[in-house]
Amino acid sequence: MKRVFLLSIILPIVSCSPRVITSISSPLEPLDDGQPVVVIDDRSVQLQHALYVGSVEILDSGFSTNCGYDRVVELAKVEVRKAGGNYLVINEHRQPDLLSSCHRIAATIMRVDFPGTTDVALNTPDAPDAVDTPDTPDIEPQLSTFRSTDEYLTVSSAPAPPVFELSKWRFALDAAFSLRTAKISDNTSSSGLTDEQWKQLLSGLKKGVAYGVGVTRFFNNFYGLGAKFVGNHYANKLMGMKFGVDAWYFAPEFMMRAPTRNLKNAWIISISAGYVAYRESISDGRQKLSESTGGFKTTTEFGYDFRLSKGVSMGLKLVASSGAVHISDGSGGKVKNSLNAIEIGGGIRF
Repeated sequence: MKRVFLLSIILPIVSCSPRVITSISSPLEPLDDGQPVVVIDDRSVQLQHALYVGSVEILDSGFSTNCGYDRVVELAKVEVRKAGGNYLVINEHRQPDLLSSCHRIAATIMRVDFPGTTDVALNTPDAPDAVDTPDTPDIEPQLSTFRSTDEYLTVSSAPAPPVFELSKWRFALDAAFSLRTAKISDNTSSSGLTDEQWKQLLSGLKKGVAYGVGVTRFFNNFYGLGAKFVGNHYANKLMGMKFGVDAWYFAPEFMMRAPTRNLKNAWIISISAGYVAYRESISDGRQKLSESTGGFKTTTEFGYDFRLSKGVSMGLKLVASSGAVHISDGSGGKVKNSLNAIEIGGGIRF
């Protein structure tokens, strides 16, 4: 029981930490925790005299949460000290993206002893071997601009990569053209119509409009949960009668957001599933007959948001929906009506 309890505490901690991979070619005496580590995050900077110790990678474990840029650099510095190095040369830095919310780095561990070092420089930070030459004169590494913090020196001729945060909330107001893609059952509570008149009537009821609102709360830059409401209206006139089909959809929504490099625009993918209220109606201008029912519906949305100004964007979207309801056939039975449709439109995002 004690082991189970300990595992229940340890596993969540381990699974939330980034994955650390090291490869040490020239192991040295480890440094104390308080020893400074110089971080070089500019690939154009080259050390003229240094000993290659090994390499380190900080990756997403799949469940990592605390993995901002400063955090992964600190984890890499711990490995540098363990290996006996004192320079961390970042060769690759991958920003968070749709597949991972973490910063990920690949870096080289180097050792520079000055003055009076006997470790001869390698011209590139990822050179495979080091050459030990005695009686090397006192030298210092050739570096660019130094930036210092309370804990360590960072060497770079460019600012550190930004840790960006997009808006946590997204509000959407949309309008779209809607096309029902499935066959509509021959049931509009009417009689005395010829086959050609039915065909004309049902053809007009396939095209309509969609309108909706949605709100999403993102728990990081890329993934969020929210809710949406969508209304659909289809109408047609025949022989002085107005026929209408209306549907109202309410559902929770899971959304994925992929920002562009300039962080102004974003690709959007979302899925939802929920309840749809459905109504068919007939009106001759004096009285109106209708029948209502309900069913289940799902949607998949692909979109792109263009930033217009701070906090305001314009969005375009393509939505595929599927579902069905059962409506009376006029003779005591039920007939299935498909809700499959495609919507093309857009709107304003806040």
